[in-house]
Amino acid sequence: MANATNLIAISNNLNSVRTTQWRKGEDTIFFGLLSCFYKGGDIISEITLNKQELIELVDYSLRSNKGFAEDLDQFWERIKVIDVKDGGKNAQGKNFYKSRVLFTGFDAEWAEDFSEMMLTVSLNAEARSLLMEKNKWMKLDFNEYRQINSMKARALYRLCCQWANIGRVRVTVEELMAWMELPQSCLLQQNMRSRVFKPFLKECAPFFENLNVTSLKTKDKTSKVYAYEITFTPRFVGAFIAGKYAKDVSEEQFKKALERQNELYERYESLTPKERQELVALGDWIFKNENQLENSETQENLEAVGSDNPF
Repeated sequence: MANATNLIAISNNLNSVRTTQWRKGEDTIFFGLLSCFYKGGDIISEITLNKQELIELVDYSLRSNKGFAEDLDQFWERIKVIDVKDGGKNAQGKNFYKSRVLFTGFDAEWAEDFSEMMLTVSLNAEARSLLMEKNKWMKLDFNEYRQINSMKARALYRLCCQWANIGRVRVTVEELMAWMELPQSCLLQQNMRSRVFKPFLKECAPFFENLNVTSLKTKDKTSKVYAYEITFTPRFVGAFIAGKYAKDVSEEQFKKALERQNELYERYESLTPKERQELVALGDWIFKNENQLENSETQENLEAVGSDNPF
């Protein structure tokens, strides 16, 4: 079965997928599925969710059972065409262009009364690297993300996550219009403010401290708005730990966190500011979870002793 992690590390190219025209439920399922491909610090090729897992993951409602098959078909039509592209220069200095689809399989089966349900999704082997943690890659908190209702606010939330360590995002009007697939009416500053930035500021202020949007204007007589700048207090998401927000912490997960902490301590004097922040985050996480792990081990020992007790 799938084990979701709230912290999703994805490449900037994957983050550029346009979802503003999707329904909120489709967008939630998409990123919810991405969160399930992490296991033991690696990416698995296939995930399977049962009815309860699907409901808990994306708050899926079965109030309209008759439309379930139609919903699945429409969602697959959305995600099967996701084509992530890369370009630039390789290690040999040659130009390259690479394109690959994200998913290769989407299978579902369910009982007539929907008492049982199973969903299996397969990740393209060529796309696994899009989900592996890399330096400078964005990290998205799925628990925060699914609380956001506006699709435009979700798109800007992801953009801020991409620049979380900087705390500043500057995007031209043309880039914003294209990436968010906005109507021409949003070229008017008042419409951009009311329809795009107002819901974004309202919904995402809890996740970004001192969140603000400034209009950048030309210095000629027209004073035309040519770009927008989003600023906030730089936000360090923390060390990437698979299952970081899970209720139960595994020994393997805890071991990896300790190994990373020791590695940073060994070269403490030469740590970058970002690595020092990571060290603090790791210390907080380890301190928070070590008692849980010890209590779990103590309980197991007590149960083992009890099993040997003839009384």
